[in-house]
This record gives sequence, C-alpha cells and structure tokens, in this order.
Amino acid sequence: MGTDTASDLLNDSARLAAIVESSADAIVSKDLNGVITSWNQGAEALFGYTADEAIGQPVTMLMPPDRVDEEPGILARIRNGERIQSYETVRRRKDGTLIDISLTVSPVYNSEGKIVGASKIARDITHSKRTEAELTKLASIVETSNDPIISKDLNGIIRSWNKGAEMTFGYTADEAIGQPVTMLMPPDRVDEEPGILARIRRGEKIDHYETVRRHKDGHLLEISLNVSPVYDSHGVIVGASKIVRDITEHKRIDKAVRERETARAILDAQESERARIARDLHDHLGQQMTALRLRLETLLARCDDDRTRSEIEELRRAALKIDREIGFLAWEMRPTELDVLGLEGALMSFIQEWSGQYDIEVEFHSNIEPSASKNKALPEGVDLNLYRILQESLNNIMKHARAHKVDVLVQRRAGEISLVVEDDGVGFEAGSGSSEVSGGLGLSGMRERAALLGGSLEIESRKGNGTTVLVRMPIEDPAVEKDNVETFRPRSAGRRQFGQGYRS
Repeated sequence: MGTDTASDLLNDSARLAAIVESSADAIVSKDLNGVITSWNQGAEALFGYTADEAIGQPVTMLMPPDRVDEEPGILARIRNGERIQSYETVRRRKDGTLIDISLTVSPVYNSEGKIVGASKIARDITHSKRTEAELTKLASIVETSNDPIISKDLNGIIRSWNKGAEMTFGYTADEAIGQPVTMLMPPDRVDEEPGILARIRRGEKIDHYETVRRHKDGHLLEISLNVSPVYDSHGVIVGASKIVRDITEHKRIDKAVRERETARAILDAQESERARIARDLHDHLGQQMTALRLRLETLLARCDDDRTRSEIEELRRAALKIDREIGFLAWEMRPTELDVLGLEGALMSFIQEWSGQYDIEVEFHSNIEPSASKNKALPEGVDLNLYRILQESLNNIMKHARAHKVDVLVQRRAGEISLVVEDDGVGFEAGSGSSEVSGGLGLSGMRERAALLGGSLEIESRKGNGTTVLVRMPIEDPAVEKDNVETFRPRSAGRRQFGQGYRS
C-alpha cells in the first residue's frame, strides 16, 4: 500500500512536471530572496534566456529599471500567503525589448506547510494591450469626430451613436440607440433601407451615397454616406457602420455657383448680342448718314441763297455729329481686347477716347502694373466687368451728371480690386426716387455685374455736390501687401467720407 502511494505520487509529480515543461505559458519559480529556481520552455520562448542562463539569477534580471521596485512588494505578499492574480506589468527580454505581461503568483509550500518560495505563470499580453490601445484610440476618434459615425445591426436597429451624430441629427445617444435607423429618413426615403441592408449582407461597401435625412426638429439634410459591413471575431457579418457627411451647405454653394455661371453665360450672350446690334446699327445708320451728307453737300454746292446755305450747313454739321455718335456707340459696344491691352491699358484707352469725345476732363489713377493685368492675372471676368462698369458709369455721367471733371481710381490690394468713379456734377438726393436717378445711373446692371463675381457696388451722391461710385471685387492675391495702396486725393478731398481707406 505504501509503495503504491509513493509510486502514484512520483507519477503525479512527473506528470505535473511534464505539463509545466510543455506549457506555452512561462512558468517560473523563485525562492523568497527572489532567485530563480525553475524555468520552463515557455519561459525560454517568452524571455529568450535558456534554463541554464536563468536559474540561479535574481528575477529582477527580467525587470526594466523602472519596475525593479515591484519585487519587494510581491515577495512581501507571498510571505503573507497571498496569491497575486492577473497582475499586469512590463518585463524585459534578453534582447532588451519590453513586453506587456499578466502574472499570476502563488506561494510555494514545503512538506511541513511552510512558505519557501513562489511560482508564477507569465502570459504575454503585448498584442492584446496594443489591440486594446488601438481600440481605445479608435473609440476616442469615433466619439470625438464631428462627422456622425453610427452602427446598426442587420435589422437596421441603431447600436452606437457618437457626438457628431448628436450634433448633426439632434438626437442624443439615449434617444437614438435601440431605435430603427429609419427614424432619420423622410417618408419618401424609407424604401432605401432594405436595399442598403441587402448590400451589406453581401459584404459590399457603399461609398459616397448621396441622399436626404431628417433632423429631430424636422428639417431635411442633404448627406453623403459611407456604409461598411461589421464582422464579428469569426468573420460573420453582424451589422454595418456608417460615416455621414452633411453636404447641405456644399450643395447650396454648388447650386449658387451653377446659377452664377448661368447668369454669367446670359451676360456673355447679351454682350455678344449687343456687339452684333452695334455692328448692324453702325453699318445701317452709317450708310444712311453717308448718303445724307453727300445729298446735303450737293444741295450746298447748288444753293445761291445765303440763308438756305446757312441752314444746309447747320444740317450738315448736325449730320457729322450724329455720324461721330454712331461711330462712338459702335466702339463702346464692341468686344474688349483685354488680353492684349490688360485692364489698365483698356481703361486708359477708353477714358482718353471718352474724354475727347465729350470734352470732360478725366484724371486716371492706378496702382496696377500694366504687365500684371494681362493674360488672366486677374480672376476670369473681373477685368471685363470692371471695364463695362466704368463704361456705364462714364456714359451715365455724360447723360445725366452735367459734370466738368471726373476722377477715376483703380486699386489692387490684398483680397480685392476696387474701382472708384467720382464726378463734380449735379448729383441727387438719396432716396429721391427720380426716374433720372434710377434709370440714368444704370445701377441695376452695374450691381448685377459686380454681384456675379461676389463683389459689391456702393453709391453716394448729394444734390449739387457730385456722385461717387465704388465697386469692390474679391480676388486672391497674396503677393500684394495690404498696405501697398496708392493714396487717392480727389478734387473734392474732404467733401465726402465715402470709401474710407481709398483716399485721404
């Protein structure tokens, strides 16, 4: 009986030793001084030391310097008979690399029941720690994202809801989680959900799906969806995650751009038609006026009566004046070769001809280098529209202002280009509502031109004290310093405060 019991014990010990030796976990024992007394193959695989290298060495050889202070506390607890379970710490391999481990440390008793050391099982949790850290990081990114990130199961029930979703849709997580995702859909969009779920079950990823969803307060949002399948640990699709981008403002801007492009196309077509009408008018009236002048000259040559000759001469001068007006009208309405002259050159050319035609003195001021205004140095449309606005402004001065002098300023500075036209004419009272003011100044057409490019047009006038028109057009031009501005001193300096920053 005693022999059998001893044999059984030996067999059990051998079996336990075999289990310890073959375990994939590191199983190490040490005495109460912290000296290693046993070392299995799992410990060799985990820490890189062989049993011969480890046994007899202090267990602190496995500890990085900032962890050595842990050992006295562990030994103290073991001496008290405590068992330390799932103690997470950091240890160092033979090659110096650090590994995250989980320790279970138990007291070792001798045959008399006295604690003589400790056994510990060490498990490498580096991968799980990294995975946990990555998951924590991802969870933080999801939670703090301004874009809604939502998950749902394969029945379309919401399972997660971040702060971005709360900001975009108005529902809190408590209100949304557990509810069908169709709560976010307007009635005419509910039929989209079965198709989306069917694609997710097939493992498809849905990118940039544009649709409409509904806010808690009922207003509609235009959104873009990215929807991806969610897999469990066995690779089975269990739901879907979706990232939502609110594109309502983008759509509004896109619509505004299209409308502006349409308006610009209409304006270009009007320019082309205007030029065609000008050519036709010039050709037709020119022929008529040439025939009339020749007829008047013939009558003048045949007439002997002084009074009649005087009247014919007066008619001939009037005909010449009308002929010049027709020529100038055609010149005014023709397409402008801004790519050749540049903005400053085109403006100067027009001002010189206009001033000579109507005998009104014009001073022109500009801080634009001629070369800088050529070949699309300015955004498309800015130069031509400023040119046309100047035309309209000067022609309205000629028709209505009864001015003698005009100042024109063109300035380019960081973020904008401006045009100022100031005359010393009769002016008008603000809000007078006279037909001459509303029709004569052509404000509607000029404002439309400025607005097409995101600019603005302002006007200031006072009866008997002239009129000032200020046009601002936005441009991107970081090379132009904000303070690099030519000071404009109009003849009426100090008369008005209009357009401060453009004059002293």
